Amino acid sequence: MDEDKIKAIIKQLDDEVPREGAKVILEQYGGGPDESQIVANQKGYLRLGVEFLKAAFAERKSISKKGYDSIPIDFGYLISENSTVDFDNFEITESFPDTTYKRKITDRLIPLVFVGILAVIALLALIGFGVVVKKLF
Repeated sequence: MDEDKIKAIIKQLDDEVPREGAKVILEQYGGGPDESQIVANQKGYLRLGVEFLKAAFAERKSISKKGYDSIPIDFGYLISENSTVDFDNFEITESFPDTTYKRKITDRLIPLVFVGILAVIALLALIGFGVVVKKLF
């Protein structure tokens, strides 16, 4: 599918999915951002999807500190005031850093050293316990 067709479909969705009655709540229910959820009515999810689709073709405004282009997204009408999570910036990029993590030798050694130290402590505790028991009897 070419870009012009996609833009036409997004425009049609934007025109036909009503903004009235669309509600979305972004909330953090736990101790950190990894414990968050989106709660919305059907119109809310539809409008949220339309806004994200529009973001793919939004005019790029400025470059952020990370080097990504900032883009305007209109969520003000959609996100409920009861939301505990807020996004004040949206950025777009086509280049993402390599996210594969290669384990270093120290990543493997640290747990082994820790287990070794615990084993030595346990051994010394057993020897000490044995000496105390021997002295008592």
